[in-house]
Amino acid sequence: MTKTATEQYWGRHIEAVKTQAITAKAYAQRHGLVLSTLYYSGNAGSNRLLRAG
Repeated sequence: MTKTATEQYWGRHIEAVKTQAITAKAYAQRHGLVLSTLYYSGNAGSNRLLRAG
């Protein structure tokens, strides 16, 4: 399955949150992102991976 540009965009942010020693809230504020969208994107990606695996 090929990822859309939106999935790639949010995937990069999710990976950045995971690799940085920073909370999701602080990351969202630093990058001007809506925290709930960041959480939603992370959960949607995890659910997709679980279904595919």
